[in-house]
Amino acid sequence: CSPLCGKKKKKKTAPGVTKEVEDTSIDSLQPGMLVQCSVAKVLESGLVVRFLSSFIGTIDLFHLASMIPLPDEDEEEEAKPAAPQDVSATDSYAEKQKILARILYVDVGSKSVGLTLAPHILEQRPPIYHALGARIGQVFAESVIRRIDPGIGMVLSLPASSIPGHSDSAQQLQGWVHISNAADERSEKLEKSFKVGRVVPSRVTGFSWMDGVLNLTMKKSVVEASIIGLEDITPGQIIKAKVVTLGDKGCIVAVAEHVRGLVPPPHYADVKLNNPEKSLTIGKTLTLRVLTVDPLTRRLILSNKKSLVNSELPIIHSLPQCLAGTVGHGWVAKVQDNGLLISLFGKVMGFAMVTECGIDRDSDDIHECFNQGQVVKIRILETNTERGRLRLSLRTTGPLPPPSKKEKVDKGEKGEKTKKVKAVDNSPKLEIGSVVPVEVTSVEDGVVSVKAAGAAGEGAGAMGFLTEAHLSDHPRLGKALFAKLKVGFAVDAVVLQHEKTKQRYAMSAKPSIIEAARAGTLPSKVESVRPQQFLQGFVKGVAEYGVFVCFLDGLSALAPKGNLSNKPVASAADLGFTVGQSVRCCVVSVDAAKGRISITLKPSMCMCPDASFLKSLLEQQELLASASAFP
Repeated sequence: CSPLCGKKKKKKTAPGVTKEVEDTSIDSLQPGMLVQCSVAKVLESGLVVRFLSSFIGTIDLFHLASMIPLPDEDEEEEAKPAAPQDVSATDSYAEKQKILARILYVDVGSKSVGLTLAPHILEQRPPIYHALGARIGQVFAESVIRRIDPGIGMVLSLPASSIPGHSDSAQQLQGWVHISNAADERSEKLEKSFKVGRVVPSRVTGFSWMDGVLNLTMKKSVVEASIIGLEDITPGQIIKAKVVTLGDKGCIVAVAEHVRGLVPPPHYADVKLNNPEKSLTIGKTLTLRVLTVDPLTRRLILSNKKSLVNSELPIIHSLPQCLAGTVGHGWVAKVQDNGLLISLFGKVMGFAMVTECGIDRDSDDIHECFNQGQVVKIRILETNTERGRLRLSLRTTGPLPPPSKKEKVDKGEKGEKTKKVKAVDNSPKLEIGSVVPVEVTSVEDGVVSVKAAGAAGEGAGAMGFLTEAHLSDHPRLGKALFAKLKVGFAVDAVVLQHEKTKQRYAMSAKPSIIEAARAGTLPSKVESVRPQQFLQGFVKGVAEYGVFVCFLDGLSALAPKGNLSNKPVASAADLGFTVGQSVRCCVVSVDAAKGRISITLKPSMCMCPDASFLKSLLEQQELLASASAFP
């Protein structure tokens, strides 16, 4: 409850609105409070408002409900756009107008209060561009200039139809172009170079989460550039870059305006350079090959070796590409007594035994024949995708040798060797993440055994199980349901994971998990998760250092103890999280290479924007009544 809440009811107010009490001081105001305001003055740059009778605050232009000026209702569609000084985003407000606003900040020293009318802050949800999936590098070919602030920048409206997967051209996003990003050549007087209503191309360079707008550039060189961020670069790609600095750890190059890469010393050239500063002069443009790129860690490693830059062999940068017999280029990462550790593109690495290095073990020393960073032509002999291992050879011609692992054999009755035949699983199959109707077959030992119902060929008859924690989003209802369930009772459940050894499926009847599965927002692979994404899951485990949250097919994420509460905590176990508990989380970071996802469970970040949790409570109460009445 707000510190300003009182017991007296003077008049009806919207839910959550802070009410006035006696002896209110500025120290009582807190950011996030929702207050009823009255417009005291309308300015070109924003609004001055009164709230809680005795306080005066300001609403900046960027924090109005919309920065885009709204045309008059009587204005004809083909009318000429008004000049920037004639139309303002504040024209839709009038003095003494009643509005709801949320407090942004309180400066007790200067006794100033800033408020906002931004819809995403008022409704406590992410900005609209986040829900639509706008990304850095997105190009809007038909942006429209809506407002020009001389000497500062411009406000643009962006059609949502430019974002892949969205066709609603009426929906508009807001963007901001700073004067420094208006053109390749700086223009001191924007009002002379641009006009309101003009259609211009723009490109997203960043996000302003608090203001709820996209940061844009209108520079032609950036809008038309093939690379604006690390997300636009792939391993093996040929790019041009300018030398920025040359240091002990390597050569820093500029690939784009905000993109930097590193050329390590072993990759300066095919031969060792005694004086690299003579070849890699500052400002020189180099043609380079991308070795590895990781947008999450902002890491880009490049090579200036001509043998790699001019290579026409296939670029091997992922395990699915590593087929036996494929020939490509790699470079020596480490020389060992028993062979070579060889790096390929991306983060793919393989090992070539000394017998596959093309040298005579009796007369040649592998440490003298090879050196770190040396480019070699390799052929893939064998791939173990489960363990992420490659067996390589420097012999690129001739027949492939047999697999290193021998087939397991058993002796028959007469001593003859026979191959082991794996047992074939002919049980009905269900798709991970699908929602299926199931019938209870037994209830015992805290587990509800179920059988998939439905038409034949759709997994009907597949066996599964539900734990007590997965019967409901609400623990007490889950416990009551477990006590009332009888054989033959039908419920809907989502398939979480396949236990192959027991030929059964782990399932969940939680409404929040079922709703997320139907919406397609329940991930099963780390590659499908992105930062700032909101996910529904359930607690898999609680440790002192954090809470593990699980999704589909065993995919889990870690919420460190610092991301569990808005207040410091000594141990995650002190917060009362339980295994199986339904949670809503926000993704902080993703490391696809290591398969790690970091999330936050802070209530201030993961607040549910609707009443789905309450809705599920009512639905589950009806389900409990049905289970109790089931014969």
